Amino acid sequence: MNRNGGFTFIEIIIAMVIITTAWVPVLSVFTRFLHFTEKIRAENRFTEKLISLDDYLRNSVSEIQLPYWIEGKQESLFMNFRNHLTIFYWKGQRTAGLKIDWAEGILHISSPDGDRIFKDWNGFESTPLKTRKESIIGVVLILKNPGKKDTRFICTFGTAGHAVFEEAEK
Repeated sequence: MNRNGGFTFIEIIIAMVIITTAWVPVLSVFTRFLHFTEKIRAENRFTEKLISLDDYLRNSVSEIQLPYWIEGKQESLFMNFRNHLTIFYWKGQRTAGLKIDWAEGILHISSPDGDRIFKDWNGFESTPLKTRKESIIGVVLILKNPGKKDTRFICTFGTAGHAVFEEAEK
């Protein structure tokens, strides 16, 4: 029998089986790692979207400036319909207002200063933010998130007459 110092076919097959068996768990961990990384990226994108929306909503609602004689007690500050909200007294002007509309997954926020669109929402609900003495000092917006918990934004007006912000109900 003449052997030239090489490996036989059987030895090569056995070595490949051992290497393959060792790599299966490594590839499984790598696949889970890639899936987990994509989930983290999606959460980060969603968080960035929430931060941007929160900042824009708070800044926009803070431009609502009620005259001191109203004292935030009039429900007529709001025009609230399904998927539509208008809050009057934009920068103190009775006829100007902040408008929030939702249609087909798009949240549209418009004011005399400009418009902004936020995509991928399933609608919203709104209620006036009131003090214990029933003075309206802002608005509570609850946005419906697809596949996630609803997000609640509490936004106060720039001025709310004589209302004290510390009285706001939680």
